[in-house]
Amino acid sequence: MYATEKPLSWKEIQGQQILVVGLGGGADIISAYAVAKAIESPECKIVYGNTKRVAESDLTQITEHIFEVGKSLSVPNDLSDAFGTTKVDRIVPRCQGCPLIFKLLEDKKPLLADEIKKYNFDRIIGVDTGGDILQTKKEGEKRGLDHHMLEVLLATEIPVSLVVVGLGSDGETSRDDLQKIIENSEGNGSLQGKLDFAPIKQYLEQFREQLPEYRTTNLILQANDCSETEMLVPRDLRPMIPTSWLLSALLFDPKKF
Repeated sequence: MYATEKPLSWKEIQGQQILVVGLGGGADIISAYAVAKAIESPECKIVYGNTKRVAESDLTQITEHIFEVGKSLSVPNDLSDAFGTTKVDRIVPRCQGCPLIFKLLEDKKPLLADEIKKYNFDRIIGVDTGGDILQTKKEGEKRGLDHHMLEVLLATEIPVSLVVVGLGSDGETSRDDLQKIIENSEGNGSLQGKLDFAPIKQYLEQFREQLPEYRTTNLILQANDCSETEMLVPRDLRPMIPTSWLLSALLFDPKKF
């Protein structure tokens, strides 16, 4: 990857209200929280959240499709069976209504976009852990929650940036395909640059002991401990991924995909 390094704090976000949202559910809330904390400043208000297909009855309902993980809800001890639930979302700090849960139903995407618009955010940063969001789906091929949520965000007509944390950590794309995707992204201008990963890693570390070792954010941290130049990602395709990719945060303009 030849993307240029860029500072994580962008001058244009100062004084803005910003939503940082995990696109694909799961541990994306951890990455979204880490990005939010890494760019926070007294001059901008940042809200973080995650995307889910379901919202449990104990969440606080804000709109028809937007919920809040209330401060009174307990933090779960066992996260081994957290898939499809908001268990992981409950371990991140709660403040200013965070974390928000966006319930995404494919036939309700326009309604969710309208509900997000009413928050009057100046900018939205979508966060995907691993990079499956970068795969172009063929016609008729099933798209994931992350692709649908990115469509929702773009439909709000609010400026949207995409940050991919830990390229390849989800194991859903081969190394060769990821290489081609990055080369194409550099060619068409959608890849804006590499962000400073150090502050993001610092916040990922907060949850290392709580999450199972196979979760994407912990695999990223294992890459930091790895003495080799590449590491086997023990998920899905089980690709060998350069540790430099796993320890990266890439900034994209999704409108240029």
